[in-house]
Amino acid sequence: MSRMVAFLCFLMSFLLAGAYCHAETVRVLTGNIEPYAIENGPRPGFAIEIVQEMGRRAGIDVEINFMPWQRALLEASLGHDVAIVPVVRTVEREALYSWIQPIMPGEPFYLLAIRPDVDISSFEAVRNSVIGGMANAPAESILRRAGLRYLDLSTDNIINARKLLAGRFDVWFAREAEAKLAMTRLGESPARLRRGFVVDAPPSYLAASRDFSPLIARRLAKAFDSMKADGSYERIVNSYGYGWLARQGP
Repeated sequence: MSRMVAFLCFLMSFLLAGAYCHAETVRVLTGNIEPYAIENGPRPGFAIEIVQEMGRRAGIDVEINFMPWQRALLEASLGHDVAIVPVVRTVEREALYSWIQPIMPGEPFYLLAIRPDVDISSFEAVRNSVIGGMANAPAESILRRAGLRYLDLSTDNIINARKLLAGRFDVWFAREAEAKLAMTRLGESPARLRRGFVVDAPPSYLAASRDFSPLIARRLAKAFDSMKADGSYERIVNSYGYGWLARQGP
């Protein structure tokens, strides 16, 4: 009898060890989108830390892969069982991904300028101006839907900040936090930016390929709910200096 008990205990520990070793791994794609995702920084960005903690609580190994953002968006839309963060949920993207969990409230976009004589009070006021912004992103979609034609777009906010400072364009359409961070990275005072017309934006999500496991998605979403409930979500965002964002939602 004792041998049988010992054998059953051994079998149980073997099975548990096997289950542990074969825990699900989710590959999460992202780009260098400061302050949400930061490649080669002392910390990975608050969106990444949130997703890592979601995975830890859900018993899922999260593998973060940095790559150019446009490649990440394409790979997630065409790939299999792969997640991506942070993705703004727009009409254009709705059918391309499965939407696991909003992790950040929508941050408004602003018309920004440095020169005091540039009117940035409305889209109509800048209709004949060259406007800088992020390519293949919500900023571009908003500008094009507004009928604005003279766009100077790039895939990097540092490049956009350089263009604004060099006078390549006088109006920049961007989220305030991203624009200020880009100015700081270039050694310029963010206080130089004037803020004008504002456009609200939808939340940013942890999204995934269309065939992503609904069971894993639910586990991750449940883990996020627990982070909101115990205050760890707000603590992570606060630690990056964006507590005001955490208090808005998502």
